[in-house]
Amino acid sequence: MGRVLVFSTKGGVNWENEAALEGLGFDETSREPISQICCASALDLILLVVGDELVGLEMKDELQPSPIRKSLLYTLERSQTPNLSVIERCRLSDVSSKCLSVGIAKSGGALKLFDGATDGHAICTFGMEEFALSGVHELVVFVNMHGVSSRPPISVSGRSRIVGLSLKEPFLHVLSEDGTVSIFSTVDAHLVQSLAFPTDEVQEVRQNFCGRSPAPITCQLENIDGIILIASPGDSALYELVPVSVVVQIEEQIQLGNLDSALSMLGKSVAFCLNDVEIVELNHLRKKLAFLLLQNANFSDGIALLSSIDGTDCALAFLSLVANQRPQLGMDPVTHNDQNQVPIDGTFPAIPLEFVKQYLEETIRQRDGSHHPFIALFSCCLARIYAILEDFDSLFRHCDANEWNTVEFRHWLSTERRRPNWAAKLAVQRHCWAEAFATWEGQIGQNGERKADEEEEEREMLEECYATLFKVQKYSEMAASLPWLVRLNAKVCMEAIDALEETNPGEKCPPEEIVKLFQNSEPILLLRYLDSRIYELKVPFLHDKLLDLYVQFIRSDKNGQKERDDGTDPLTENECRQKLRHFLLFSDHLNSEKAAETFGKEKSGKFHIEAILAEANEHNAVDCLQKLMGSAAETDFSPSMKELFSAGQLLCTRFSSPEMLTTMLTLHLRLSSADPTLRANIVQILALLDSATDAAAVLRNVPDDLRSSALVCSFLRRHVAQRTNAKQWEKMRRELVAREQSRTERELGTRSACTKFRVDEQTKCGICERRLKADDEFVRHPHNGQLTHLRCFDERQSV
Repeated sequence: MGRVLVFSTKGGVNWENEAALEGLGFDETSREPISQICCASALDLILLVVGDELVGLEMKDELQPSPIRKSLLYTLERSQTPNLSVIERCRLSDVSSKCLSVGIAKSGGALKLFDGATDGHAICTFGMEEFALSGVHELVVFVNMHGVSSRPPISVSGRSRIVGLSLKEPFLHVLSEDGTVSIFSTVDAHLVQSLAFPTDEVQEVRQNFCGRSPAPITCQLENIDGIILIASPGDSALYELVPVSVVVQIEEQIQLGNLDSALSMLGKSVAFCLNDVEIVELNHLRKKLAFLLLQNANFSDGIALLSSIDGTDCALAFLSLVANQRPQLGMDPVTHNDQNQVPIDGTFPAIPLEFVKQYLEETIRQRDGSHHPFIALFSCCLARIYAILEDFDSLFRHCDANEWNTVEFRHWLSTERRRPNWAAKLAVQRHCWAEAFATWEGQIGQNGERKADEEEEEREMLEECYATLFKVQKYSEMAASLPWLVRLNAKVCMEAIDALEETNPGEKCPPEEIVKLFQNSEPILLLRYLDSRIYELKVPFLHDKLLDLYVQFIRSDKNGQKERDDGTDPLTENECRQKLRHFLLFSDHLNSEKAAETFGKEKSGKFHIEAILAEANEHNAVDCLQKLMGSAAETDFSPSMKELFSAGQLLCTRFSSPEMLTTMLTLHLRLSSADPTLRANIVQILALLDSATDAAAVLRNVPDDLRSSALVCSFLRRHVAQRTNAKQWEKMRRELVAREQSRTERELGTRSACTKFRVDEQTKCGICERRLKADDEFVRHPHNGQLTHLRCFDERQSV
């Protein structure tokens, strides 16, 4: 005899009433199970499938649906309070047909979906005109009045047949034959949760106690007015699929210590439809779980979860923890206003700095460009972690130097972490040149024994220091560090000064200070420095200093070798002499008395030519040249004679005059037969003498055997051509003057012939109005034509 167990939709485990299906055509000996339960609330019916019969139960009291709670996670609970519903009338219909079809209400027809060879199928409504039903291969397919709809099927993992489907927006519940409940999202068809039906030993004991044999799996799944009910497979229990808030479930898992399970639930919560209150609670649980994971030494998951929390207070709480654990970071206490502080018992294990670095990098990346007020604090902490981890490259790559690169941080880096070179580099990045050089000065060149690694570090710092010198844009920024740097490597310092003035023409280093700085260094450095700038300098002291350097260098026997040892091009004695001679003649601020005194002390005659040039001026230049040429005439041809000729040419260049050029030409022509190389100089001198007016005087000094030479002939041709041109121009000028004079005379004669006037006793001057006398000089006024005294006219014109 079939029985109908009646429960309210609020649920219940034990029933209070049984309704016998009497008179409904059931065999009393048959115990056909109820294979399906469904609710037709609109018709006030509960439909039961018992064997091959469809039974309709009409209810007197309408079942009130329970409120739908928005959640994605469920638990299986038994109903506790049974309630009786009164059954008034039953309806039967034959459901022996084994084909599954969709009935079309308007036309009354049906659309066949599966034939009778297939097993039974679960079906439920899905939307307005669509159904979800179990298909082959554990697929849930969707059909409408036209057949299979365009909605993609859902694959249910597992090997058990699907025995129940129920829709409760926004989730589709799928019950498998093995008692597994799979919950899918109707939005994206993803599996949200999977629950195993509780078939424990208690159920088996209950079945044995009732004298029942193990029943086959006859699970039933229905949505009764928004309540998901599941019939137990093998006992008389009825279960309700109760939606439980994800916040509650995660909190329960945390309380039970199932941190991994709670973490997994959090990972799935991103797709949950949560209200504002639940979002706040979930963030609190996320923070709580993150700190618990850290407390249990699960640093990887804890840091990853902590990085996903968008909250300043949480980040500040973490920084406060790190600052307390790591006093070597040298950070000030971090304060925060977290209203939901996480109570954590026990002592936190020390969080590895690699994980702290990972968290801070991710936090800064998420807030990049947002001008977050605490970015500076995060960057400062991360920079200190980089320093402790010896990761100087990341210090620049991942941090905004403007946030953390402060004087305090650089001081901590230099003193506490003992990385003065890093601190100096950071100072250079902020263009704090004086601070950088002061930091290097405190570490380089300290007395005492050093290990190999310390010596290598000192060399590295020295290289960085010298490289920084070439980056400085103002002399004032390097002036304080030059004294000790010059003592270590004067050559590099001088190169830095040259580079500074070359790249910044408007920035000039004080030459007096440079001379003072390098006075104890190699003389060649100051020599090159002053030599390249001397004609721009107007301080007599600097000119006198350069004179001393020239003389000192020439006197030294190692002048070239020292430069070769430094790796630069050597300055030879001959080059230095040429520079000195040019300096003696062209310097406007050299003290001639100082120069005479300097060369007068030299008794060896090594500076004989220089002494003559030092005396030369525009008044005695010819006398000095004659002294040089006199020395050349007395000297046989040798390198000394070449020096005399070179000095004479330089003197002629400085004080050029026909007399000096004639003297030089005479000596060159006299010695040209002995040295053919002098002919080139003769051509230059003759070219300068093209403007000389007395060519005869020039040729008078030329030896007879050279008067017919090509050089002299060339000079004469140019001179004759010049004189010829001058005569032609003079002739043309005279012809033009004669023509102009003739034209003027003709014009005056014409004007005189056309102008007539009469003078008698009554004619008066047009200016003074006095009578014109016969012996008076008078003229005709050009404006009014009146006759006036010449003296009156001149007086009027002068006014």
